[in-house]
Amino acid sequence: MEGLNAYLHYSLSSHTVFATAVCIRLEPSTGEMRWSSAGHPPVLLRRANGQMERLDSTGIMLGVMGPGEFVAGERSTRLQAGDSVLAYTDGAIEAQDRTGQMLRLRGFEQIVASSYLPSPGAMVRCGGASDQGVSQRPHAGRPAAGG
Repeated sequence: MEGLNAYLHYSLSSHTVFATAVCIRLEPSTGEMRWSSAGHPPVLLRRANGQMERLDSTGIMLGVMGPGEFVAGERSTRLQAGDSVLAYTDGAIEAQDRTGQMLRLRGFEQIVASSYLPSPGAMVRCGGASDQGVSQRPHAGRPAAGG
């Protein structure tokens, strides 16, 4: 994460271009999951019993601070059978509901918490969040991808 920060700081910060990122490492034999996040929306952990946990960012956005000042930080948790981990882009929490309001983190969490996902691949295929009342229109404050 520090290397990526240095690259962005030296190459793009003068253009006020910054980024967020999350890196997750899982040790399957122990279930230990470690993450480092630079200003990224919280990773969501849905426990097998349905309980939701936010795995918050461990540092600021990439490129804002120079290499000597940036500290990525790292945290860990233990996963159990049936737990699901979801990393997503800010577009997921900026999606609009049927009334045109942004979901924000709470609305997105509610969709994830109420979704039956029998396998990790089901979340990937779940892009049809429109069944949960999510509009496919881009947020008014941000151009659509490619535009």
